[in-house]
Amino acid sequence: MRPINLLPAGIAEERSKRRRVFLVIAAIAVYIFALVVGVFYWNTKVANKVAEVEAQEQRNEQVRLEIGALGDAGAIVVELEAKSELVRTALAGEVDWGSFINDLSVTTPSTVWLNNMNGAATETSVGGLLAQVSFSGNGITGYGDVSAWIRSLDSVEYVSITGVWVPSAQQEPGPPVLVTFNSTAVLTSYAGTNRIEALIPVVGDS
Repeated sequence: MRPINLLPAGIAEERSKRRRVFLVIAAIAVYIFALVVGVFYWNTKVANKVAEVEAQEQRNEQVRLEIGALGDAGAIVVELEAKSELVRTALAGEVDWGSFINDLSVTTPSTVWLNNMNGAATETSVGGLLAQVSFSGNGITGYGDVSAWIRSLDSVEYVSITGVWVPSAQQEPGPPVLVTFNSTAVLTSYAGTNRIEALIPVVGDS
């Protein structure tokens, strides 16, 4: 049997509008909460990395003092250079994920929230490309949110990412208008860390 709505049309429409507004507000609240948790998590990781760099700098300073106290430091300098090369090889192309996530949280449009992100070092013959990243997310106002996402990441002010692509996007039946999308991109050398310079001591006269 078909249901019969005895409420006046105006009241029913007002209730429908309230439900849509509530869903939009709830989606925005979930998005903001996810951003706060993500930024806190990555900032904590960045703080730990900074502590590691500071500890390594203290060890480097001790090495410099020991080298300076030796009359014949040639063998030690050779060994240090060999180990420094190992560090350069190990950290070549390392991505500063903490800074990247922080920049991403600022750049992402307010009507878009991300559900997932994956990143991995890339093996490519093209210089200056460090990693491939993929995202899945939602927009709360339709396909226009997907366009806003692409424009925000392709901005000339956001140089650590390039090649933004959205291979799939689907709008869910509304209201509210909700679009789900998948996206990929490539991180450039601007997303890298400077840990090599921090971890390798400078030996000799400056």
